[in-house]
Amino acid sequence: MDVFVDDRKVDFACEPSETLEQTVHRLQSQTCPSGHVVVGVRCDGIHLTDDELSDAMAKPAGEYGCIEIATSTPSALVTEALETAADMLTETDPNREQCAELLSRGKTNEGITALGDCLSVWQQVHAAVTKSIYMLGIDPDRVQVGGEPLNAALALPMERLGMVRDALKVQDYVLLADVLQYEFQDVTEKWHSLIETVQQLAAVKGQDDQTT
Repeated sequence: MDVFVDDRKVDFACEPSETLEQTVHRLQSQTCPSGHVVVGVRCDGIHLTDDELSDAMAKPAGEYGCIEIATSTPSALVTEALETAADMLTETDPNREQCAELLSRGKTNEGITALGDCLSVWQQVHAAVTKSIYMLGIDPDRVQVGGEPLNAALALPMERLGMVRDALKVQDYVLLADVLQYEFQDVTEKWHSLIETVQQLAAVKGQDDQTT
């Protein structure tokens, strides 16, 4: 079996009884650069994702003639994820305003459809921020965002999303339009501040990783 780590062939022997998942874990611990994590797996030239990856991980590693893994650092992953999140947030903000306008004009169905797209983006943005904080091992009590604790900054988007949920539950579309129009501008700005702060912390960690 041929084994590659970041396109570099390594001397590595699979145990006869181990699964692909066990092999990947051993590759990470024994062959990956310090501080790197596995971010991609390719078997016999096929890049595995989602269900394919889950299925393959349970199979014997010996079934494959070639295993390739790609690695990256947490700081690089965070930087990439947050750049994408910031772009998504900027692109969806005009949709938020359009959604509020549609609801204000009584075009409920169109407004709710537009809101669904916005909610999907906001959930992805919030997930990217919270996962990045976890991945970097950030202590929320020691980080300030715009002069307030990180946890307080994270709480505002969740509070406003709760207001959206409550307005939807009672079908108060006038209130929903007001929340989107007047309350969510602060949320967008807060998310951007969070993203910028975490990106700065990721950059510092990336520099630390290079010196260790």
